[in-house]
Amino acid sequence: DDLVATYPDARILWLHRDPVSCIPSVASLMLTFQGAMTRSPAPEAVGAHVDWMYGTGLQRAMDHDTRSASPAWCHHLQYTALVADPLAALRAAYAHFGEELSSEHERRAVAWVGQLSRKAGRHRYGAADFGLTEGGLRERHRAYTERYSVTYEKDRGV
Repeated sequence: DDLVATYPDARILWLHRDPVSCIPSVASLMLTFQGAMTRSPAPEAVGAHVDWMYGTGLQRAMDHDTRSASPAWCHHLQYTALVADPLAALRAAYAHFGEELSSEHERRAVAWVGQLSRKAGRHRYGAADFGLTEGGLRERHRAYTERYSVTYEKDRGV
């Protein structure tokens, strides 16, 4: 609510991503930061905190979405659609806000996407590394995933 009130002309993209993938990813990043500052990292505490932050933020955003007078307050973008076709996702975002993607911007976007390396090493982690379970994450965030048709990335091979 505060973001939209403070920046009424903001154009907001709400990227919908599978909590089973996203929460352990954020927890892994936070644990990396914590490890730089302590000799006793606490992966389970980090996992619980990230799960709480994610749930609280999602609930506040969903509440705003429910109260919003206009569905145009943000553009809902599925992570799986972004990964599948970044340029189409960018065009859809521009169209949502009544804008057209310039040929120069499109050219630069295509060049940038072309430079991304899918061959980089994979960082491996999972819910269990942070005292969480995939089933628990699915259940706790079911209202979000059902409301916004968020697919589970593991089910889609993403």
